[in-house]
Amino acid sequence: MPIVEHQYLHYKNVLCFEMQLDYGEIEDFAQRIDYSLDVLDLSRDGKIVITQKSPFLEFLIPVDKQFSSSKHYRYKPEFKLVNAIRTRHYGSFDSIQNKVEELKKYIQDQSFLPATPPYFIVQDIKNNIYDVYIGINENIL
Repeated sequence: MPIVEHQYLHYKNVLCFEMQLDYGEIEDFAQRIDYSLDVLDLSRDGKIVITQKSPFLEFLIPVDKQFSSSKHYRYKPEFKLVNAIRTRHYGSFDSIQNKVEELKKYIQDQSFLPATPPYFIVQDIKNNIYDVYIGINENIL
């Protein structure tokens, strides 16, 4: 998939939590998220979003309704990523860093300024399909 500019992600009612996982563990973990939401009487209402918050991975999961935060997870009323570039990764999460480097090179070649870290959107966990987004600063300085 080519790199696409001017992309937008927007979710409401987002469950957020951070975990220390290796990239190789993400696929197994992501497959169990829907079950965990069911226990909380929540349903997923969009794609799972993952980003790196050293040394943790942050998971952002849009759900069907508001809920109260706890010591294990927190409620975020809204997640919005605007003016991002995006590409698609086919393969294990272990190898996704290659796509990140491709986006970083594109950013440099276009003289863009990154505004966010990479965000990974789980499109199809069973077939290892992920979209990779990086927000771009719209300012020209």
